[in-house]
Amino acid sequence: MKFFVSLLLGLSLLSSGFFISGCKAPAKTAETKKEVPPATKEVVKKAVKEAAKEAAAAPETPKPAQQVKETTPPATVEVDPEKVVVTVNGTKIREKQVTEECDKNVEKQAAQMAKNGWQTDEASKKMMREHFRDNVLNMLTEKALITEQLKANKIEVAVADVDARFLDAVKAAGRTPEQAEQDVKQQGMTLKDVKEQIYWQVAIEKLFAAKTKEKDVTEADAKKFYDENPKYFEEPEQVQASHILIKPNTSDPNVEPASAKAAARIKAEGLLKQIKNGADFAELAKANSDCPSKERGGDLGSFGRGQMVKPFEDVAFAMKVGDVSDIVETQFGYHIIKVTGHKDARKHSFDEMKARITEELKRQKIGQFWQQFSGELHKNAKIEWSPEEKTRRDKKEKEQREQMEIPKQPQPQAEQK
Repeated sequence: MKFFVSLLLGLSLLSSGFFISGCKAPAKTAETKKEVPPATKEVVKKAVKEAAKEAAAAPETPKPAQQVKETTPPATVEVDPEKVVVTVNGTKIREKQVTEECDKNVEKQAAQMAKNGWQTDEASKKMMREHFRDNVLNMLTEKALITEQLKANKIEVAVADVDARFLDAVKAAGRTPEQAEQDVKQQGMTLKDVKEQIYWQVAIEKLFAAKTKEKDVTEADAKKFYDENPKYFEEPEQVQASHILIKPNTSDPNVEPASAKAAARIKAEGLLKQIKNGADFAELAKANSDCPSKERGGDLGSFGRGQMVKPFEDVAFAMKVGDVSDIVETQFGYHIIKVTGHKDARKHSFDEMKARITEELKRQKIGQFWQQFSGELHKNAKIEWSPEEKTRRDKKEKEQREQMEIPKQPQPQAEQK
């Protein structure tokens, strides 16, 4: 997971919908949030905007831990896989290419949903394919334009270029190639998928070098950014902790809420007594905790202030490493907290961050180049949609416009005399 996230951060230049990512648990729960590496203001704003856009556009998913009611999908008309969907400057993109890419996205999404306890049926997958279709077509169109430019500029992206970039990402994340492959599989992808993403990233970098006279990012550029954005390099105080959570059983209608709370507290107190008598905290968490962290022996990882509910946070930050708390009550139930690590607040030095800042500023330059260059390519390209696809896209665009329109408020009628 750590490798994959690190790799995607290094592959975030394209704005055409090439890359689709997953989600993280919200703040102020008993789960921790990982720190995001320092990034530029533009990159942060773009990431938030894209995530919100994707979440808003995503098809509705069933609730966790529930089986989706199996439905019979409506009969579909067989589509010729060789049918040309769109032609880009003479390059034909066929239905089978679109179907293959849509299926990849659907399987990846389904794998992520399954990890969170959501199950999908064929009707849901059909809806997701329709959702992904426009992004996939935009992606395939973009690839055709890039390929045309590579040929025109006699640029080759060798397998060795891709493999070297992949191994650099593995090394930077502190993983082995074998661990990296497992990380990728957990995201519902294959190494082939990741290396294909790297291929297009390297291609754009080579076009940038061939098409612009931009100078490399200098140490002075990096220092200027460091001095002007101090908050990006401040690491707040952090605590690493494990916990055991006992939730009151509120699902039984025959049990009064007060009785359920009392029973949960009694159970938590019994577990605390066992810990004080020498029982293994992690083993008790695995056997008794009502938090998903029980699979890790209750480990929540590291977190800063504001990432946990306040009663939990106040106790955790007041403890010393190795301490076990008394019972802590929050809206989630009763917690027993064990602090396993602590980091004081600090600011990273320029020497520590210089390489990362330089790389980020370089990404910005390439991203700005590609946004402008890609726009020119699209403007000058001859893109011809099949009649069926054009009708589908026009209909969808009309529906989206209508959804965005604000209904006019009726004007009050003048009072009749």
